Amino acid sequence: MIDGACGRESRVLIRLVGSFTVERDGLRGTVGGRARTLLKLLAVERGHAVPTDRVVEALWGDRPPKRPVENVATLVSRLRRTLGPQAVTGGRRCYRLGEPPAVSVDLDEATALIAEAEGRLAVDEAAVAVAAVARAIELL
Repeated sequence: MIDGACGRESRVLIRLVGSFTVERDGLRGTVGGRARTLLKLLAVERGHAVPTDRVVEALWGDRPPKRPVENVATLVSRLRRTLGPQAVTGGRRCYRLGEPPAVSVDLDEATALIAEAEGRLAVDEAAVAVAAVARAIELL
């Protein structure tokens, strides 16, 4: 589990490429079980609100608990406590992954680095472009 930061907003990185991992302020932590499933769903759907009924289906399939909305709210509360309040936004009707730069996904960061490299190549800054691509490769 990742410990909370004291008095400052942290940065969360979700890695979808390779083994799924979550980092807070550069420290890799463990998020397991249903919390892991929820983060994966929100990361894949980043930028979009995911309705609670879809979250419930992803977490429990056709065997939801008696109070699924409350169980999802509790799970989200635990994630916020672990990763910071910015990690998951929304409320009982839908949830979404927090916004950059507080929360980012490796694929989005790598895409931005590749775009930077293309821009640098267009203005004949090959060394800077290579450095951006190297950071993208390292990230992934």
